[in-house]
Amino acid sequence: MDLFTAEIAWFTPSKVYLQRTVDYLDKTGTPAGQQYERFGFLGFYHGHNYDEANSAVSLSTWQSMQHFQDFAQTEEYGDLVIPYMDAMLLSTMIMQVSFQDAQGFFDCVEAPFTEFVYITIRRGHDIDYHLRPLVLVLKQELEKVDAHVASCWGRSVDCADVVVGLIGWEDVHGSAHMSKLLSRIAEFSSIERKLARLKIALAHE
Repeated sequence: MDLFTAEIAWFTPSKVYLQRTVDYLDKTGTPAGQQYERFGFLGFYHGHNYDEANSAVSLSTWQSMQHFQDFAQTEEYGDLVIPYMDAMLLSTMIMQVSFQDAQGFFDCVEAPFTEFVYITIRRGHDIDYHLRPLVLVLKQELEKVDAHVASCWGRSVDCADVVVGLIGWEDVHGSAHMSKLLSRIAEFSSIERKLARLKIALAHE
């Protein structure tokens, strides 16, 4: 698969969100996602921050950024997102990211635990020259960690200095290995990490 787009939204959930999420999932499931395939829809996921009870996340995935932008202009867009948008108390971070490793991406979001790593490179450094080689090393090192399921890395569509990584873990303790592995990258960038347990809300077959 060529580059595809994921919109990752972190937000403060309300009690209404929790109630509507249950109702929404009961009425959808895999077949429901088929109606969005013609718009380039790949899947919709939601979950909660493992370390912060008042933080939730949703991911929608599309064949390309253009597919996502075109779909956002349709009536069907409201049918998909309103059950979530209406119950968000506050959006804290929304970002569109371009990924290429589709298998790695879906292995990450469907793992028991998914870690989100936001890397913002500091001024005077270059993502391709300074960061990309270390990300390749990081992926190799992750393969040696028993709890590791998969990893996938992409570029922010709107923020040229941001790289986003997804890492799938078999258990919550796997994330503890990341601090040491990220130490070299932290020398020239700022890093934010979030751990979540995700569920599939909608997916095409």
